[in-house]
Amino acid sequence: MSDKDENERDENERDGAETAPESPDTSASPDAPRDLPEDADENADLADTDADLGGDTLAVTSLLGPERWVQFGFIAFAFLLFFVVDKIAFEVWHRFAQPDPIITGAIAAIVGILGAFYAYRQPTTRKLADEVVSELAQVTWPSRDETYVSTVVVVVTSVVAAAYTGVFDALWSAITDFVYTV
Repeated sequence: MSDKDENERDENERDGAETAPESPDTSASPDAPRDLPEDADENADLADTDADLGGDTLAVTSLLGPERWVQFGFIAFAFLLFFVVDKIAFEVWHRFAQPDPIITGAIAAIVGILGAFYAYRQPTTRKLADEVVSELAQVTWPSRDETYVSTVVVVVTSVVAAAYTGVFDALWSAITDFVYTV
């Protein structure tokens, strides 16, 4: 066989390998995402969440990642809004009559829940919260020893700065008292 025939055979084999249809992977785990028929409406939300999560079988697993911190943040926002609205409603009501804490609390709870839900559903607020959480997830937090050493440095530096300022102030006071008494 000549070199030309051998090169053509190698090219044909490579071309055939590149265009060969891929066979389905039968070794995939049962947890791998599967294509669902278009008419499969049952569990469609779960399937979408499953596909978005890269094959996790339970939609609950999305709550175990950084997403939970976003949700905790919105819950904290709801409590903060509840607290603020409760205080404002109580004070406004107090100006006109004796306030009923149950009613002001209920009003504040409704406003807090609705306000947090509204903020959670806003794409810009949600995107911002997701970005903050993803950035915080990339932070390298200091170890306990590093924190201890840094705290000692801050305390020592503060004491030195306070002593320096105190000595300078006492010295300057003595000089100005001397100048004013002469």
